[in-house]
Order: sequence, then structure tokens, then C-alpha cells
Amino acid sequence: MTSVTYKTHPVPKNLIIGFVQLNASDNSSLTHLLSESIKLLPNVTDAGYTGYGDLSRGFQAIFLKPNSSVKSFNQTFAGFFNLTQIPGVHGAVGAYPSTWNGYLDKFLRDPNIGTNIQDTSRLLTTDVINQKSEDLAEFLVRNGGGGFNFSE
Repeated sequence: MTSVTYKTHPVPKNLIIGFVQLNASDNSSLTHLLSESIKLLPNVTDAGYTGYGDLSRGFQAIFLKPNSSVKSFNQTFAGFFNLTQIPGVHGAVGAYPSTWNGYLDKFLRDPNIGTNIQDTSRLLTTDVINQKSEDLAEFLVRNGGGGFNFSE
């Protein structure tokens, strides 16, 4: 190696850590929940949130946004709050204000970080998400779910 280039960023003043944990009572409710959740993700990324999640038994995800507020989170995630009202769906949506160091201390305790795990990637455009969310949800339910990482 002859050179390295780093892209650095200032430490954010604060960090909003949001979570969505929604579960369904049966496969029909799960398919509907996943389809509607998938449709909400472009708005979340457009608002500047990044994160990762699991779509195996419902919709569980952690969302991060530096220099934001709980009020902004609540506005951006209103659609997820509404999903808790669907028959057969239960769960919670919320936000936790933190600092970067607080995030490192409290949330980055995943035992898989720094281990030999390989992720695959499938890039989905907003058009595909909006037009094929039902197909994606049916695929996830039929095949035991999946995980995702996303950024703006």
C-alpha cells in the first residue's frame, strides 16, 4: 500500500437512535406488515436516517440520525406508528436521544461486529420498493425473512 485516504466527519452534537419493533400474529398479517413497512423506507432514507434491521418474524430495525431530534423522528416515522394499529400487528416505535459515545457504549455491543460474517447485497430502487413491495413481502414470508442495511 502506498497511500490511504480517509473521509472524516466531525463528531455529531447528538444522535437520535430510533427503533421499530413490529410483530404479526399470522402470515397474512406479516405479509401486510412487511409490505407496508418496506414502502416507508424511502421516506426514512430521504429524511437522512441510516440503519439496519431484520425482517424474519416482523419488522425490527434500529435507525440513526446525527444532529436531529425526537420530534423529527416522530414526524418521519408516523407511518410506522400507524402500522401498530393494523389488526394482528403489535409492537412499538420510539426514539432515544444519545451522544456518539453513548451509542458506542450502549448499542455497539453486537457480538457479530468484528467477526467473520459476510453480507450479500441487493440494491432496491424506490420504484421497485413502491411497485413490488407486496412481492417482496411475500418472498420474505415464504423464505423465512431477511435482513437489511440502508443509507441515504
